Amino acid sequence: MLRRQTSQRRRTTYAPALAEHLSLDDSCGGCSLRTGPITRWVNSPQSPSLHGSFTLIVNFSKIARLYFGLTRLGRQVMFGAESIFKGGLMLRCRSFSFFLATLFVMNFGAACSNSNTKTPTQSPDTRVADEAAIRAAVIEWSKAAQAKDVNKAVSFYADDAMVFADKGPLEKGKDNIRADWEQVLALPGPGLTFATTGVDVARSGDMAYDYGTYDFATADKKGNIIDAKGKYVVVWKKQADGSWKVAVDIDNGDAAPAPQPVKRKHTARKRRHH
Repeated sequence: MLRRQTSQRRRTTYAPALAEHLSLDDSCGGCSLRTGPITRWVNSPQSPSLHGSFTLIVNFSKIARLYFGLTRLGRQVMFGAESIFKGGLMLRCRSFSFFLATLFVMNFGAACSNSNTKTPTQSPDTRVADEAAIRAAVIEWSKAAQAKDVNKAVSFYADDAMVFADKGPLEKGKDNIRADWEQVLALPGPGLTFATTGVDVARSGDMAYDYGTYDFATADKKGNIIDAKGKYVVVWKKQADGSWKVAVDIDNGDAAPAPQPVKRKHTARKRRHH
């Protein structure tokens, strides 16, 4: 009777103290433990720079306190005072307490790990709107070329853009690109027009390309129109302000049509009569 009362007093005095340390809070996604003043000080607004440094230490402290607390609580609360157990029964009780504590710690660690894993947020899909913006930009760009407006035509390029002209050198930077456009638009004739065939925008929404065809009509000294056709590929890059600028401009001309064979006219010879 005396041993039973002693066991009950020990369980009664130890349980509230252990429960205080085993109570849950929201410092680890709703599944972490209170570990005393140091945890409250590290998590306080007065020490934001120390929070990351002490997080790992505090988590290890929580697990250690939990293990020893559950081990002792398992012996006292579930099996009574240690003095009433002898021999193999005591060893079995301790082994079972250790098993319960280990199982709880493993589940606790897995819960904390899952709660701290952040699912990366995916950016909104703006490919439809971006494609429409690029198609509209190509239309305005072609109008500027046909109107022989050099400033507007060059404004569609990024500052570090590159132009791979057909049978010409690489042009890099707006200054070199401007010089090339000035020569092209200075030629007499109807001028340059182009149209988009397709646009493909990356899922990230920061890169895209369009491809299409162009028609470059010029006039020679006699006024005859020379019509050169070709195709192009343009790589677009979204800028910080959300606008699209040309990063790479590539074009090449179509092969000239094969010359048609000249048909000779056969004239009938007159036969001489002797």
